[in-house]
Amino acid sequence: MKPNANATAFSNVDAFKAAFSDLMQLEQQKADKAAKLQAKITALQAKHSEETASLNGSIEALRQSIGQYAHIHRDTLTGGGLRKSVSIGNGAIKWRKQPDSVQITGDLDTMLAELKKRRLTRFLRVKTELNKTAIMADAELLKKRPIAGITIVQGGESMVIDTGVKA
Repeated sequence: MKPNANATAFSNVDAFKAAFSDLMQLEQQKADKAAKLQAKITALQAKHSEETASLNGSIEALRQSIGQYAHIHRDTLTGGGLRKSVSIGNGAIKWRKQPDSVQITGDLDTMLAELKKRRLTRFLRVKTELNKTAIMADAELLKKRPIAGITIVQGGESMVIDTGVKA
């Protein structure tokens, strides 16, 4: 936090401490209001969940029944497979083909070793990236022989005012 030229300067340490105490009280009031708001939100969410629990069961049962019917009568609904969807009122039932994917379930090290053993390294990807930790550890080398695009930026100092209030 940088000093602000427009900020009020305190005439003595006691005024500074009193202002800090005021800051703590204001932040505590704000945190209390945030906690009350969160409690109200939680209560409303719980009430909503209770009110819609029976609807969720009915919705899921209807979705399953409609899905079963659509699955069984797909050919009829899609005109013999000419369409990928069927409109019903303002809604629709859609069939979408998901792309094939690779699922990894075994031990990665074992699979990597097996791929290398079978000379299937085309299935492996090697990623090269900068090691910033190593650069910082040997920063003097880059100062002596700089590399375009790599700059060591000196860290600054920041001031944090911690009143101990958790929001």
